[in-house]
Amino acid sequence: MSIDAAGHYARRRDAARAEEAKLAEQTRRISTARVALFAAAVTAAIYGRVRHEPRLYFVALASAALFVVLVFVHDRLHARKDRAGRAAAWADEGLLRVSGRFARPVTNEDPRGAEGHPYADDLDVFGEGSLFQSIDTTRTSEGRALLASWLSEAASRGEVEARQTAARELAAMHELREALAVEGAILDEGESTAYKHRRAKELESLLAWAERGKPVPGGLALRAIGLALPALTIAALFFGDALHLPRVVGLGSIVASAALLVRLRGPVLAAIEASAEHGDALLRFSRIFAVVEAATFAGEPLRALQATLRAEGLSASASVASLRRIVGFVAARRNEVWRLFIGPLLLWDLHCALSLESFRARAGSHLRAQIGAIARLEALAAVGTRAFERPDDAWPEVVDAAGAERPALAATALAHPLIDPDKAVRNDLELAALGDVLLITGSNMSGKSTLLRALGANVVLALAGAPVRARALCCMPFDVRTSMRIRDDLHAGVSHFFAELRRLKEVVDAANDEAKTGARPVLFLLDEILHGTNSRERALGAEAIIRHLTERRACGAVSTHDLALGRLEAELHGRVRNVHFEEQVRVGEDGVETMSFDYRLRRGVVASSNALRLMRIVGLDVPLPRGDELSSADDRPSR
Repeated sequence: MSIDAAGHYARRRDAARAEEAKLAEQTRRISTARVALFAAAVTAAIYGRVRHEPRLYFVALASAALFVVLVFVHDRLHARKDRAGRAAAWADEGLLRVSGRFARPVTNEDPRGAEGHPYADDLDVFGEGSLFQSIDTTRTSEGRALLASWLSEAASRGEVEARQTAARELAAMHELREALAVEGAILDEGESTAYKHRRAKELESLLAWAERGKPVPGGLALRAIGLALPALTIAALFFGDALHLPRVVGLGSIVASAALLVRLRGPVLAAIEASAEHGDALLRFSRIFAVVEAATFAGEPLRALQATLRAEGLSASASVASLRRIVGFVAARRNEVWRLFIGPLLLWDLHCALSLESFRARAGSHLRAQIGAIARLEALAAVGTRAFERPDDAWPEVVDAAGAERPALAATALAHPLIDPDKAVRNDLELAALGDVLLITGSNMSGKSTLLRALGANVVLALAGAPVRARALCCMPFDVRTSMRIRDDLHAGVSHFFAELRRLKEVVDAANDEAKTGARPVLFLLDEILHGTNSRERALGAEAIIRHLTERRACGAVSTHDLALGRLEAELHGRVRNVHFEEQVRVGEDGVETMSFDYRLRRGVVASSNALRLMRIVGLDVPLPRGDELSSADDRPSR
């Protein structure tokens, strides 16, 4: 049964806000009660002493005890109130996404930089108003980076199917997705980019110690010595006279303790510093671990992720809980008196290091995989959330090879995923086999570039394992390559035309590599190919590039104003298929022309252009040629 996403989020927001308000009132009352109890305890203690009333001391003790109890109750209620507030914020984000707005701030998660990526900049994968911003619901930097990598590099067919299976299941698990967001919000709230990078380095340092840290030498013998020396030191210092112990015994035990600490200083300090300085980065995952461990999954992909959190019978949340206790003991050394005087007498650092070593030996080798499982679950939950919020989007089919039954790429009712679905115009596309090319002609502003981006963006989503804005889409696991937004570089002395040539060379090289090695087939999307040179050389160069790409079994789409390229459809025996967009011009009773576009893809080469008319419409006084066919106002049928 399909659930209305907007209605679901509205109900969750209202319920969470009501819960937050109720808990806020309860915490306010408890705060008032704490103040009253504190005052009662102090007053009873003073009056008891002044009036010599022992019964008042019992009143003071009872008030103090109740005060302590309310401290714990208040903390628990405050934590619940915070979670309710984060749940309401999650619902508000959902409402924004459902309405077509971007709920999360822009993050720079492209692992290789948009300008150096084969398609990220051209297809608006990252940045303001991007695919990533529209789909990102992650809270941890690890989950965010993994989701970004999915949009940056195509997955295999098997991996896409595994992601789809998991995301479909998560799409219906509303409470789990909300819990992941609520518990993960503490990892994301109010953190600057610099802080997040520092936290990531801290976590990596902890994981490196857990996997490859220098072990603390010794075993039962060292533990026995670690207990015996402090006991002997305390006995000699405090009970030496009563036990008739020579002073040399106490001095000897202190010297032996110091020598032992010096001997083990390297591995002991390494373990102490790893937990004390970096442990907080891992401790903050504990509630997320607990949420996932408590979930019930039906599909194998999610059950496998859950099993990762229960390696060797010890759950990740239990491991982190044990680490939390050890870190609590380590924190005592922050006190200078304890660290310099009391700690060495008790061999405190050694005991903490031995406990940390036990944790490392038991759970250290699993931590990286367990955090990776949470990151993957978050990325899958983002995909599942998109599926829940956009039920009309289709789950694509990825095929390993094109053939008689499966085209290389076919889309029914395709639209751009970042355009309002109520406004987007949908078109059907097909590339029947590798080497096929769509040659798109059309007047300015008619929709050529948008079609290329719609095709590329949906293929990127499909190969990330996400739903696509189409009624149906089938494609191969392509190596997507684009040449659309070309920028010159003044400092490097690179002109616009030369920058385009370099980009086209990258596309051609990728196609050549595929032909030689049998790697992923190339899907190329070229917008206004070679538009930086004269028409004759542009046509010759574009034709040569298209022929070369088809020979290398690369497939794709090319937009152009060079109508002469339309002859390639006949010359290449159907490997090139001509399609076009066109405009509709209306002349009003006052003689003023207006132009509109229906953005419908038609067969054949366009028979009109509109550059001069657009110039006149914006107020530039340019003449129209005599007998201009552009004046035709009919809506030409498909060819």
